[in-house]
Amino acid sequence: MMRDRRLLLVLLAYLVITLAYGALNPLFEAPDEHWHFFTAESIAQTGRLPRVTEPPDAWLGQEAAQPPLYYLLGAALIAPIDTDGARAAVWLNPFAWIGDASALTNINRMIHPPGEAWPWTGHVLAAHVLRVSSALLGLGTLLAVYGSARVLWPASRTRVIMAPALLAFLPQFNFIHASITNDALITFLCSLALYQLIVLWRGEAFTQRTPREPRTPTNAFLRPLLSSRPLREVLLGLTIGLAALTKNAGVLLLLYSLGFLFLLALRDGRLRAFWPTALRIGLPALALAAPLWGRNWALYGDWLATAPFIAIAGGDRGYTLAQVLGETNGLLLSLVGVFGWFNLRAPQWVYWVWLAVVVLAFLGGLSCVVLARRNKVKGRTRVRPPLPLHTDWFLAILLATWPTLVYAGLLTFMMRTEAAQGRLLFPAALPATLGLAWGLRGWGSCMPRWLRSINRRLAPLVALAALVT
Repeated sequence: MMRDRRLLLVLLAYLVITLAYGALNPLFEAPDEHWHFFTAESIAQTGRLPRVTEPPDAWLGQEAAQPPLYYLLGAALIAPIDTDGARAAVWLNPFAWIGDASALTNINRMIHPPGEAWPWTGHVLAAHVLRVSSALLGLGTLLAVYGSARVLWPASRTRVIMAPALLAFLPQFNFIHASITNDALITFLCSLALYQLIVLWRGEAFTQRTPREPRTPTNAFLRPLLSSRPLREVLLGLTIGLAALTKNAGVLLLLYSLGFLFLLALRDGRLRAFWPTALRIGLPALALAAPLWGRNWALYGDWLATAPFIAIAGGDRGYTLAQVLGETNGLLLSLVGVFGWFNLRAPQWVYWVWLAVVVLAFLGGLSCVVLARRNKVKGRTRVRPPLPLHTDWFLAILLATWPTLVYAGLLTFMMRTEAAQGRLLFPAALPATLGLAWGLRGWGSCMPRWLRSINRRLAPLVALAALVT
């Protein structure tokens, strides 16, 4: 019960902060926000999916080539709202310094007339409705992180709260989830899929009722239902299919999930069972995504519509890997907090706070690795430090593989177009925040005895420092 109360406080704080970002940030002053809005608005007005035209529709931008799920959901939300005249009411600032945080003037991408002020009406109201929906998707991501932590560390009191708290108070996470963007939906769906994979890895341990858990009608119904592994695999396939309908990262998620479950079958000595599992996951995913891929091939001769996306975004810039790695500093800064259209940075101390969080987590995790190695060498089994994410090191490696793949995919994308934006790494937020929480816990479990008492103070101080940023 104590854990639940603390979780509610974290979720409430996240909602207050994120909704405040959405209310205070001027309309469409977030990356690609007006293109996302007008793509959803176009579907609401016409009832048809957008397509790349020649010349391209300047109000849809490259989003016309994106998978449509986010825009379909957004269109359903804003369909009852009168958005006539929205294009005429939005003015672009021709002198805006996009991507230049050193500029002191013209930092707004748009010119903001008095009609954007409260009370909101028309397209302004519709845009804020979509901003609130993004905030709620972020809430779903935090619940997926919390659920994963509970499955991995059922006896923990600290890590299960630290993991969602660190993500909930990351300024860029708040900012992006206070804007109109399909990144909010793909982040949630990837986090949900990873949670489902963790549940499958843990197996029956997830479906067993703990002694203190009340037997409610909901639990009595859901637990037997969720104990069906084939059903869980079908649900995972549906989640992956929805991710593929949101962004092309869903394709990478499908390949990763199949590899994950192949190794799970190998671990359990059930390789023959992998093929039915692959069908139960792959068929629902393909059933959802294949019609979109067929449409893309018919329209553009490109099943992922990457070529028209790159063309509208400015064309293939042909960067080398070395050139792309040279943009790492901007990528990391925007992972913590770069606002507007990449032209407004947070105060410098904010970046130092988050660097300190990462360093502390790294040192705590390293101490656990060293202690585990030392105990193995000495043959001691009395002291068992917590292993990353779960008592199985291999699961930790599998989960760490997902951020690596997401980063590798982003590097490949950056070689073709400008995309050094930390928000594009958010689909890997779940294992990253779990790793930070585990590393911070190492200060109380694996450090020398005289340092272990620090952990009791360290966890709330780190969470407070994150909240302050």
